[in-house]
Amino acid sequence: MWQQTNNDVISEHAFEEFLVLDLISKNSTNYVYIVCYQKTLFEATVPLISLRTFGRNGLQFGTVLNGNFSADSLSRKIRVSSVRRIYMLTKAQNNKWTQLKLEFDDRLKKHVIACSALTSGCFTYQEREYRTPAVFNDVLGIVVDSEDEPHLPRRQIGRLLCTVTAIKCSSEGIWKLRIETIKKFDAVLSLAMEANVRETEHFGLVTREECEEKRDLRLVSCRDFPRDVRIFRR
Repeated sequence: MWQQTNNDVISEHAFEEFLVLDLISKNSTNYVYIVCYQKTLFEATVPLISLRTFGRNGLQFGTVLNGNFSADSLSRKIRVSSVRRIYMLTKAQNNKWTQLKLEFDDRLKKHVIACSALTSGCFTYQEREYRTPAVFNDVLGIVVDSEDEPHLPRRQIGRLLCTVTAIKCSSEGIWKLRIETIKKFDAVLSLAMEANVRETEHFGLVTREECEEKRDLRLVSCRDFPRDVRIFRR
């Protein structure tokens, strides 16, 4: 549940959850983490005293925190006022977090999140234009491809299983989720579509979340998605 304040961009949230992805900084009173909340990455400030109530001196990658907090949608910052429950992603039951898996990446020497996603080409989402190919996950939201070592197929569309991490984009100064590896790719076969794609184009696959998995699919074959193609949210 949430209640809007006088400031249009700040809202108060009670007994809601976010996923901890990485530690940014800490001091004697607060820890700051990069977290995923409502398909968006935020910098969350968590008072150390609220964690010690649960016998903790910090939060691990893949921890789900349930509590009361304020969220600033403009600056993408969260400030936690109280913590109700803390549990690991591996202990999630009967909620959306069960769609995600916690894995250790031997190459990166750290934990990553494994998830399924739809290839989505380039598109406009929440008034932001994405100029590089990306995928969409129902829990995490947009996951961009690596610019240095792209993983996404350019001439095919479909559903994939991938691992992702949070990275800070130096040019934009914002946090993004990025594909680290693609473990499996189930392509939607269409030789005619593959033959027609240009070097500057990417295929995309868009589905409405509130519909069944195989219903209401739209295939898009443009480099930049038109503004009227929307990713629907619950």
